[in-house]
Amino acid sequence: MQILNDLSNQDDLELILYSMILINTVLNSIPDQDTFYDISDSLEEQGIQRIIQHYFKNPIKDENGLFKQIVQQMELYEVNI
Repeated sequence: MQILNDLSNQDDLELILYSMILINTVLNSIPDQDTFYDISDSLEEQGIQRIIQHYFKNPIKDENGLFKQIVQQMELYEVNI
């Protein structure tokens, strides 16, 4: 979560993308609802909504389309929650 929380480190978009993919993969593979909500509550306590809103409000221009993929992963997270 620290990687995503460092909002000044926007140079490594690939790392941010992989972090969001990992979060979504973990959440999607949880078999029971109690564990799912425990983990999602923990992410919320660590400020994931603030991080997501930051990236939605402050788009980053990149040549590889990584930022678009980051936004897609963040939207996927919000849909799953």
